[in-house]
Amino acid sequence: MNPYDATASLGRLSVESYGDRSEAFQVEVELSGDDLTVSVFVDIVIVNSGRGVALFTFVDVITPFSGERGELIEAVLTRLGDGA
Repeated sequence: MNPYDATASLGRLSVESYGDRSEAFQVEVELSGDDLTVSVFVDIVIVNSGRGVALFTFVDVITPFSGERGELIEAVLTRLGDGA
């Protein structure tokens, strides 16, 4: 019998609109075992800009990602637009 357990849930994530089209989701994975439970949050943002598509993943443990996604996404989209 395995003493460890994992459950996952998926939902839409509210973020500002990026590029020509963007979608965002959050996956929460709860890991438990040995009297310890930890949540891992994975935010997934998919952006279409012109002919380019970018996939962003932001991961944090215990609480959802609280960093600045926007600056990172905008920097990549600027490079896509420059053809870099």
